Amino acid sequence: MPRKQNRKQKRGTLVYQVTSWYIWYFVIVLFMIGLIVLGSVGFFLYERIQQEQELLEARLTELTATEETVNLQERLDAVLYPEYAEYAVEIRLDDEVLARSRGWEDIEEDGERLNFFGLNQFVLQERDDLFYTDTFQLEVNGALALVETGSEADDEMEFFVLLFQILLYTGIISLLIGSFVIYRLTARSLKPLSTITAAVAALGGTDDLEKRIPVPAKPGELTELATVFNRLLHQLQQQFEREQRFVSDASHELRTPLTAFRGHLKLLKRWGKDDPEILVQGLEAMDQESTRMERMVVQLLTLARTGHTETKKEPLNLSALVKTVIAQWPASEDVSVAAEVGEGITVTGDAEQLRQVAVILLENAQRYTEAGSITVRLIEDGTSVRLEVKDTGIGIAPADQEKVFDRFYRVDKARSRVSGGTGLGLSIASELVDHHQGDIRLESELGKGSTFTVVLPK
Repeated sequence: MPRKQNRKQKRGTLVYQVTSWYIWYFVIVLFMIGLIVLGSVGFFLYERIQQEQELLEARLTELTATEETVNLQERLDAVLYPEYAEYAVEIRLDDEVLARSRGWEDIEEDGERLNFFGLNQFVLQERDDLFYTDTFQLEVNGALALVETGSEADDEMEFFVLLFQILLYTGIISLLIGSFVIYRLTARSLKPLSTITAAVAALGGTDDLEKRIPVPAKPGELTELATVFNRLLHQLQQQFEREQRFVSDASHELRTPLTAFRGHLKLLKRWGKDDPEILVQGLEAMDQESTRMERMVVQLLTLARTGHTETKKEPLNLSALVKTVIAQWPASEDVSVAAEVGEGITVTGDAEQLRQVAVILLENAQRYTEAGSITVRLIEDGTSVRLEVKDTGIGIAPADQEKVFDRFYRVDKARSRVSGGTGLGLSIASELVDHHQGDIRLESELGKGSTFTVVLPK
């Protein structure tokens, strides 16, 4: 069983398959070349035999060129010997033999008529002599006689057989040498692939995502394969590190409200029964922390779904959607919301996801604006649409601007905790915008406010 499995595995290798393909193609090419060569040579040899027969027939026609009564046997011997001694001739009138050359009896009695590709003019004698026979009519003493001729074709057949043997042996030797060379060259060319396969197999037994497979210098296909695979490993490593940070941050962020919750609970157990004020304050704090924790869980679930939820792409009136979000936004005495929304602006996208993006940007602007204004602007810009949310809040320092879209990152942690912020909103908004092949940008100046711009294709 192990031997059979090893044999099957070898047959399934690329080296074995390439070598097999080469052998089959080479055999087919050799067969076609041999067929063409043998066919061409056979045709020319056949033409040569026919030309010699035509010359013989012309000489035999001269036998009866005179009007006098001729002795055919004497003239036939004079024509054939010694120049045409290898030819056999018989002249018959009905069943009577008028003249016959020496050796004709061997052809007639011992010969076996062969059939070469529909040609039945070849006769093989018992002593392996090959003759080409033909017939024509000849006027003898005023009557039409039938002339049968036979010419030796041994030389032509020997040459044909020799050529066949040369082609056969040359083809077999070339096939063996070529197969060995192709096998070695293929194995050498695919050696980097074996190295890559071994490296990938080694990666399967380790949790170290920093390892990479070697990139061969050639061939180009394997170089590209190894490069793409290493790029994929790098992306997996980054994703894994992000997930690790996410789990760590989520654990920390969830632990904070739970710790506060447990602290207020202990406080209530100790003094809540005796002091109504402590009871009320503790219950309010616990309610705030539980609300914040619920909000965080909901946003965590939203983040998890954004990577797997299908984005519905359908035409929608973005102007009407943004106006609806602003109209439903809760009024604030300290922060005003102004709208500059163009009419009839449409995009192709998911209405619920884009509504969520607008809500997150408005919520973020209000959280970091104690007193001032928020301006929401929706305009068309060529082949794209821009949604801008501008506030006059605390602004964001340049060092923090690159991190605001990271999960759980908060510019002002104290303010976010008081207002119920989780540090997940902008991360969710960024992923939702990516699903629409869009872009989200930030322009901010510390102490003067921030402007978040979402650019979407039409």
